[in-house]
Amino acid sequence: MDSLFFMHSLKMLRYLIAWRVNTSLVRLPINFSAVLSKTLGNAIADLLSTKDSRQWRKSIDIERQQQFNASTIQPDNYPESLWPIHAILLPHTLKRNYGVNEIILWELKLLGDSADHGFFLETILPAMEQLSCGEIPDRRSRINVWGHFDIHNIWIANGNVWDPLISDGNLNLRYHPKLLQWKSHINEQTYCKEMTKRKRLVFIRPFAFDHENISHIKDQFLPDMSKIIESVIRRWSFFTSGNIKQDLWDLVPPSIIVEVRKAWETSCMMRIHSSLISPALNDEPGSWKGELMYEEIPFFLLPYLDMASIIHIGKKTHYGCGTFTMC
Repeated sequence: MDSLFFMHSLKMLRYLIAWRVNTSLVRLPINFSAVLSKTLGNAIADLLSTKDSRQWRKSIDIERQQQFNASTIQPDNYPESLWPIHAILLPHTLKRNYGVNEIILWELKLLGDSADHGFFLETILPAMEQLSCGEIPDRRSRINVWGHFDIHNIWIANGNVWDPLISDGNLNLRYHPKLLQWKSHINEQTYCKEMTKRKRLVFIRPFAFDHENISHIKDQFLPDMSKIIESVIRRWSFFTSGNIKQDLWDLVPPSIIVEVRKAWETSCMMRIHSSLISPALNDEPGSWKGELMYEEIPFFLLPYLDMASIIHIGKKTHYGCGTFTMC
């Protein structure tokens, strides 16, 4: 599959982070990923040199991002990212209230030129450690998580397994992840015809697309398969080259343009068989949640959809929006 070229050329580090609650009760905000982005981003800025810190604070600037101080935040008011690097914060939380010794699980993805393990060890990890032992004032919650957790475990993706970086609080400084190891399990043998039985895309987090790029069906805005494929191609191009040309076909390497065009043209003909979509919560990034079902998903589209689920699609991806599982 020439389409695997997309995966084999994208640098990425995926960290799965487990915080263990060390107090009787903490309550996560509905918009946990957005609050995490702002709070951790400020902690990172505190550790940087004056020059680098200025760049981070310019992105985070609370005065220019007044929506984060509002009592009710509309999803479209969230900036695309609060960090000046390519990063995705994906919560794996299933609830909001956590008691002592319970685990808050979330994933950090660093992509493209931002996939820097040294920066993670020297800056992001110490910033997390500061947040774990220093309470951050929050007028909206008396039981926020800051200052009430320990960094219990951190793993790094190596194919379809997670290698330990921190185990029970102990850091392995000898571990040096490779920037392409996240996809080490993926090759042509990964995909089989049986996988085409998976016809549903179930969004793990809310998703958001520009309205002009999606279908309006029964008062719902549903992304066509062609928009999903187009989104992942554009995001791949941006992370690998910084290229943001408007013409989609200027982004695709000549060696695979025939296959990619075939995939896109096929996706243009696909129709959503049924959907179970509802509005996302008002206070969290993203507009819609739920699932899309198709009559069938062609075999050669599977690598594109795998990539889409990993690097996310649509808008507000920094906060974990636009990721799904196939079933």
